[in-house]
Amino acid sequence: FKNLVLLVIAAAVSMACTEVNEKQIGEMLKKNPEILTDAIKANPAKFIDALNEAVKAAQGDQKKKREEEEKKKLEDSFNNPMVAEIRKDELIRGTKGAPITLIEYSDFECPFCQRFHPTMQQILEEYGDEIAWVYRHYPLNFHANAQKAAEAAECVGSLAGNDAFWKFGDLYFERTSSNGTGFPLSDLAALGAEAGADQAAVQNCLDSDEMAQRVQDQFTTGSAAGVTGTPGTFIVTDDGVQELIPGALPYEQVKQAIEKYL
Repeated sequence: FKNLVLLVIAAAVSMACTEVNEKQIGEMLKKNPEILTDAIKANPAKFIDALNEAVKAAQGDQKKKREEEEKKKLEDSFNNPMVAEIRKDELIRGTKGAPITLIEYSDFECPFCQRFHPTMQQILEEYGDEIAWVYRHYPLNFHANAQKAAEAAECVGSLAGNDAFWKFGDLYFERTSSNGTGFPLSDLAALGAEAGADQAAVQNCLDSDEMAQRVQDQFTTGSAAGVTGTPGTFIVTDDGVQELIPGALPYEQVKQAIEKYL
């Protein structure tokens, strides 16, 4: 748009043998704004075309900038040791020390995570000892029940161990209708009991917010690693993070990604 203004003013003074700079043009516009308005009125179609081109150029620049930022964020995540670090108390499905670890950042109330859960189960069943699956919480703030559901899973794992944690997750995804409030908060303790934990103990754990910080720490780690939505699953080998599986990809695509590192 700035170039358009300069062209209009240059046209207005082209009859004089003088050279004008941007400062002089600015002063001229302040004193005689009708120069610009008259030029627009005289050539409305050209003005609209020029304005549309300027808007398209600006949108293109913004899109390119966003793409570059996302690319850099993803590249940085591959060099971030936080995502590949497996805590001693991490609840793992599969074989610890397997050639490939899949670290999934997920949200219990995310419909795409619900769709992806059976895919991960199938991957684990097919590859057996070659795969370890780490589930980390990434509760999105627009899914109202996701934070407490994640805390409940951690409560169950803390009280009843690894198998109970994973059973809780399986049951939750089987029963939630997802989209934020798909499973009642009032039923979380009972679901924990069904998974193998003491119901009263799970409820006490939830009421005390004992696991709230642990869940938030996992969310923070995921964000720092480059996760922006759920599910987001990192393929990790002995050489570190290899790639991110973005979203609920079909089984065959996930399999193809894994095969590259076996």
